[in-house]
Amino acid sequence: MARGQEWGRRWLRDGQVIVDKMNLQWNDEESGWNSLALTDDSAQGLDAGTYALHLFLGKTEVQKATFTIQKAGAAAPTALPQTGGSFSKIIVAENVTDAGETVNPTNTFSAGTKTVWVYFTYINMKNGDAWGRKWLSDSAVLLEKNETWDKGATGWQAYSWSNNDGLPLSSGNYEFILYLGSKEVQRAAFTIRK
Repeated sequence: MARGQEWGRRWLRDGQVIVDKMNLQWNDEESGWNSLALTDDSAQGLDAGTYALHLFLGKTEVQKATFTIQKAGAAAPTALPQTGGSFSKIIVAENVTDAGETVNPTNTFSAGTKTVWVYFTYINMKNGDAWGRKWLSDSAVLLEKNETWDKGATGWQAYSWSNNDGLPLSSGNYEFILYLGSKEVQRAAFTIRK
């Protein structure tokens, strides 16, 4: 994250916005962790309902999390069904080491950049699951692959994008998308400056 970068957050309950904090300027560290809380100091606490937190970079939603608060006296929730495999948030970086460490994670690259890496972790995957990945440049598809998973249940993966001729990548807006089956599950955007 860059100092001064625009970001925002929205809390919703049952689909209705209850906290709207957009057009904020980032003033924390470049990388690390952060926490947000939704509180109600009244005796009754937060109302029952389904809540969601949406995080934005600029006007683009980049993460979402949901949870439910049940009414008092409601039956205990039943166990959730096994949801299958999942991919983590995608990290875009200048490089990824053989040990799976990202080097200089960023979403903005200087002119002359020849290679961009993406990194993600995965859990609960099954060999044979259908999955896919796609690279785009200014919304045009550069590469699209639909594959059968063969990398085991848990771990990490990294992919890079570069020109076959070794020349610098064109300036513009790029995206990398991950799919489970035909459903998009993660997306990361990055820019190469002019």
